[in-house]
Amino acid sequence: MQLNMAVSLQRGDWHSAYHLNTELSGITGLVGASGAGKTTLLRLLAGLESTAKGCISLADRVLLSAEEQLASEQRHIGFVFQDSRLFPHLTVGGNLQLAAKRGCLTPEQEFDLLGELGILNWTDKYPRQLSGGQQQRVALARGLLQTPKLLLLDEPMSALDVATRRQLLPLLRRIACEWSLPMLYVSHSTEEICAACDQVVMIDHGKVVAKGDPLVLFSTPEYSRYLDKQHQGAVLFATAKSYDPHDQLMRLRLHDDGPAAYWLTAPLPEEVLGETVTLRIPANEVVLALRPLAQSSIQNCVPVTVLEISEQGGAEALVKVCLGATPSAQSLLISLSRRALRQLKLVAGLSLYAHIKAVNLIKID
Repeated sequence: MQLNMAVSLQRGDWHSAYHLNTELSGITGLVGASGAGKTTLLRLLAGLESTAKGCISLADRVLLSAEEQLASEQRHIGFVFQDSRLFPHLTVGGNLQLAAKRGCLTPEQEFDLLGELGILNWTDKYPRQLSGGQQQRVALARGLLQTPKLLLLDEPMSALDVATRRQLLPLLRRIACEWSLPMLYVSHSTEEICAACDQVVMIDHGKVVAKGDPLVLFSTPEYSRYLDKQHQGAVLFATAKSYDPHDQLMRLRLHDDGPAAYWLTAPLPEEVLGETVTLRIPANEVVLALRPLAQSSIQNCVPVTVLEISEQGGAEALVKVCLGATPSAQSLLISLSRRALRQLKLVAGLSLYAHIKAVNLIKID
């Protein structure tokens, strides 16, 4: 499904422009720093910004032009907001019935969907009787029951606990595939985007700055600067080789085509033993040193080589390093101060050591 968008938006003295041309299939992540325009872009697509000017077309349908602006209910676009926005005077069942009337699922399909979302026993409850996470699950069901042509999701998992996220992300991926339902997914969580999305569109002040594989873009300094600092980092692939039941730590062999083997230790459950796992390592949780640190609490130390240095402005810089000395190997991103950059005399090609605390390795489901 082709999406073409060139829109300007005026709110009082504030003005911004939004440009997006991309093929939507599966789940597409929409990422960028706070204030980049992600939620506003979704609102423009949904027809919730009455002052929008320009053109929006989705597949063969014109949603906005100089001549007309389709009303929100005519766009066949579902929207799951960051807050559930359920009608408080209706029960869960009442909220869902309103959505189901606009959709084309059979009663059996509706029952199966509510069962997979775990909300069958809540239909007689009012939204105020549910937790924030439970309300968000109902909002997700409401968005899907409409069987839209495109589903917009704005931080849909932010109110959910980790276990529920792990349950619902695979469900979303399966629905996107089986229903041929493209989704546009906004999240600040790079782990969530990597787990859910087939591709990512990175925006800055309404303009696309990059499109592609999230695992690649999130590991590239040039594009990582468009993320909030706490979400910068790299993604590594490893195989869980052995488990220490006493310390509850897993020993992981990093994937690499070179002659050397590189290992990490992480607090992963025994159930993943033998599996290939995907790990995110935050850029601000890696320490660089010219030699291995002695008598340290840090459990992981791997030899690396500097590939690229990107100064971010102010006091900070991002350094991209590869494992060992092979530029094609897996890479890490490290955030450090410009003073540290100078003190270590970092230049491309320099060999040194990356130290990573075991508890800072985040498994992507």
